[in-house]
Amino acid sequence: MRDHGDKYHQIDQSSFLALMRRQLADDLDTDCSPVSMPGACGVLFRVRLRSHGYVVAAKCTPAYFAHRLRWEASIYERLRPIQGIHVPVHLGNIDLETPYFYEGIADLVHMMFLSFGGHLISQHLTTENKALVSEQVRLSADAIHRLGVLHKDLMPRNILWNEETGRVMVIDFERAEIEQRTVLGAISVNRKRKKPAESLGKPAQRKPSACTLEIRRAMFELNGMTQSIRCG
Repeated sequence: MRDHGDKYHQIDQSSFLALMRRQLADDLDTDCSPVSMPGACGVLFRVRLRSHGYVVAAKCTPAYFAHRLRWEASIYERLRPIQGIHVPVHLGNIDLETPYFYEGIADLVHMMFLSFGGHLISQHLTTENKALVSEQVRLSADAIHRLGVLHKDLMPRNILWNEETGRVMVIDFERAEIEQRTVLGAISVNRKRKKPAESLGKPAQRKPSACTLEIRRAMFELNGMTQSIRCG
């Protein structure tokens, strides 16, 4: 993690979570502020760990949505090999000792910490860099899919551009699913049946995979954004 300057400090996850839990138990208002409107299951916060100067992102949610953040945390753990490259670094989850009463709407009680991922891709995308950005989105999506995860909401609102790394980072895995890979057993030659297309001498067409369809949808949305920029 990086502080407000250029120095790095060594701290393990358990120490970070213990310090953050203690700080937020004492004071929920200083160095802890919402930076977005409520999303599907919570609010994004900017939180600063005063003892070390770390500034991190935090998703905070009511008790009835806490299971969704815990699921998202489990997805980030599966994606650990590509954290900090294609997805933010997951720093852990905690239950707040004192609920954060958000705008008179809800008591937020569960918080998930992430490294800063970047800015929305819509703030970076231009007609000139469209090809580069599209390729970076494909690289990140492929890396996620290779680890057996389907994002299920791979839209521009969940794609960031990280200036520091010059890469795309994908966020918001609360709807993600683990891809179930089918294991095929041996098939007897005598029992193998021809498909209708094969019996007519036509090659059978394979349906695109869920991973392929997910990337296609993301590309479609990015193309639409580029068209809007050109027309504007």
